[in-house]
Amino acid sequence: MREAESLLTQSLYPEEYADSIYSQHGRYGDPANQVSKMGFYLGFTYQVTGDPKYAEKLKEALLYYINYEKWAGRECLDRDPPWTSELNTARFLFGYSIGYDCIHDYLSENERNIIAQGAKRLGIDPLLNDWYLPARRIHSLDSMGHNWWAVCVAEAGLGLLSFVDKIEGAEELANQIIKDFEQWFKYKGAILHNKCTNFDEKGAFYEGAGYTNYAISEFLYFALAHKNLFGYSEIAYKSELEKIANFLIHSIYPTSKEKAPNILINFGDCYVYGNFCEAARLLLACGVDNSAIRWYLERQEPSYSIIDLVYEENIRAKGKLPPNELETSILYKDIGLAILRKSWEIDSTLLAVKCGYTWNHAHADAGSFMLFHEGKPIIIDSGSCSYSREEYKKFYCQSLAHNVVLFDGKGQSEEDIYYGVKYEGKIHNLIETKNIKYVFADATGPMARYFSRNYRHFLWIGNVILIIDDVRAYEEGVFQWLLHYEGEATCKDKEIVIENNDSKIIVRNIFPKEIFIEKVEGLKDHDPDTKATYFSFNTASKGREAKYITALVLLDKNNKIPKISPIEYNEIIGVSIVQGNLITYVYFNERADGRRMHQNSNNNVFGWETDAYILLLTKEKTQVDKDFNHCFIVYGSYLRKGDKIIFDSLSKAFVDFKVDKSCMEIHIEGQDVMRAKFSSEIKPVRVTVNGKIVNFKYDGKKGFVEIVN
Repeated sequence: MREAESLLTQSLYPEEYADSIYSQHGRYGDPANQVSKMGFYLGFTYQVTGDPKYAEKLKEALLYYINYEKWAGRECLDRDPPWTSELNTARFLFGYSIGYDCIHDYLSENERNIIAQGAKRLGIDPLLNDWYLPARRIHSLDSMGHNWWAVCVAEAGLGLLSFVDKIEGAEELANQIIKDFEQWFKYKGAILHNKCTNFDEKGAFYEGAGYTNYAISEFLYFALAHKNLFGYSEIAYKSELEKIANFLIHSIYPTSKEKAPNILINFGDCYVYGNFCEAARLLLACGVDNSAIRWYLERQEPSYSIIDLVYEENIRAKGKLPPNELETSILYKDIGLAILRKSWEIDSTLLAVKCGYTWNHAHADAGSFMLFHEGKPIIIDSGSCSYSREEYKKFYCQSLAHNVVLFDGKGQSEEDIYYGVKYEGKIHNLIETKNIKYVFADATGPMARYFSRNYRHFLWIGNVILIIDDVRAYEEGVFQWLLHYEGEATCKDKEIVIENNDSKIIVRNIFPKEIFIEKVEGLKDHDPDTKATYFSFNTASKGREAKYITALVLLDKNNKIPKISPIEYNEIIGVSIVQGNLITYVYFNERADGRRMHQNSNNNVFGWETDAYILLLTKEKTQVDKDFNHCFIVYGSYLRKGDKIIFDSLSKAFVDFKVDKSCMEIHIEGQDVMRAKFSSEIKPVRVTVNGKIVNFKYDGKKGFVEIVN
């Protein structure tokens, strides 16, 4: 009611105002948003109260804005070929579609015809001609097939449904549009124009949660209206929408210490304080039964909206539970996004890694990461700003605004944001067990003009996250390891302490041993007029390769700092980490960095024989050196201690295993066909591989378990 009352007093915008700026949007956003709100709020309030003042004001707006010559910025008309529609065209049509239906009985037949003809001329026809109809279409899923296509085509479909009795063939065309949306949901990208998939197999939209909210909401208004009008029992693409709902939940960080109860993982043009409440309501209204979405909505926006009231049974009346049943770590491999959590508890710790495409709303951020800890963002993405600002493309979209490795101050090509990156980044592995979380990101492709290797490994062990960077360039230069943060930071020697209210971490450089830490000036998220500082860990001299090992120490209210010590031995660098009663050794085998390609990367690590790229061993302090509780191998085919086989496979694999009394827990990723052997002094009662109980062979004489996949 408050929104409706305020709309009653608003003046309508003359076309001269809307067209006063030469751009694709002009100032059409103001009248488009106004009529959109009027159609929604005035129309609904009239339906509920029957008070004609709401219908009268809405009728005035609907009859007024059809006198415009166009519903799009004039710069669009100067393109080749001319565009006759843009996102504001769709927004206008949304208001007209909803508003017309709500005051249909209040309008005379002549007024209905005038409004219908105007909406068709200014909204439906331009959108369909530009974006959909074969005889006139100028756009494709390969050019503007991201949020623009979905928004423009969905609103054209909604318009067809609202004016179905006024437009010949509207029902048939709306039915065809709902079917053709399958192509948008399942668009997998294109090589010639460097385009990526719209949706990951698990439901992630490459433009992030903010634009997921926008595109999916517009589609769902159309899909819901289509279902209501024609009586179909199932909403279109329900299985895809269920995956998208889970992606949206995975995109949040629930907090009690921020200005919003849930903040967003904000790679690209997503806003950290944005939300997806509109999509959440519509997903539930459409029958996507997701209790975690209800939980999110209750936390984010406990007050009811119009959609809540109309679809109260689906949205508010059913159970709402925190997402504790969802996995704490997930990899969206198709778009290069990994999200890892300590738990789903509020104010827990979250690490997110991005290594995928660059184009449009996806920035030049291959290999970048962010960290939320103790309820606050602490290692951050620089964010974004208004797209019309010069700083948007010059700073926010570029590599220097992200937590990546630069070469002589240079990152990805500045053109990538427009032309797309030819060789996208990849996240190849995400492994989570009871003992460790691990991510392997390959950012070589986007930096291929400088780097032949640009590998980044994240090892989360207790309260320490190790980041291991293996970088090789074609020429000698200086490497810069960037760190963007929020809060207060103090730097001493090779260590930075970052505090953001209750959140506190230590960032400690371990390798290279010679490093120069520089404070650099950047820009604040969504505030390009305010400066923000970040750090650059620069190699002290020029070279062709660098090995960074950096520790992120997660502090809590007890502020117990693990003891971290560097290790150097026989072409090995690494660290030992003491946490409580456990000591963990992490060894990086430099022989496995590509320098020995026709020989294996055999090395001896304090008596452990292996060809592994990274080897991690954990034991209790009281155990002798030959013992361990937990072993993690990155890309290795064997581990031996003297004559004892600890692990053996003919092909290299990523392996985590632990023997707990008579049970063996194994996680292994590698070739499709492998026969792997694991040391076991007794025959295990049970062996699990990647979470499933499996059959196995046991050789008592040689003391190992054999697994065949």
